[in-house]
Amino acid sequence: MRRMGELVVDPGISEEWRNSYERSAGWLRVRMGDTWAEGPKGRLSFRDAFDTELHGHRGHHRVNDPAFQNYQKWVTDDFERQNLENTFHQILIWIVAAAHNLAVASRRELAR
Repeated sequence: MRRMGELVVDPGISEEWRNSYERSAGWLRVRMGDTWAEGPKGRLSFRDAFDTELHGHRGHHRVNDPAFQNYQKWVTDDFERQNLENTFHQILIWIVAAAHNLAVASRRELAR
């Protein structure tokens, strides 16, 4: 999404495509910044939760990586692990939906 955002300044791109990009990427950006969890352990945004699952558990994690440290802090039992994993999948759906909307706008743009 960020790389596609570089096209916003391209003079050959239509206003319709720019608006579609801003709607899709803007919605995703705002949603990812929303609070996912807040309590005695601190606060995590949806972006933090996504990074925690991806880089703190699923991906190539490093002990000094904040995502790995967050995973160790936030996931202390099976319920917390499943909750974080479900959120990860939910966010993947958001990302695919935003990409799909942008793909539709791009198809229209290319058809011109």
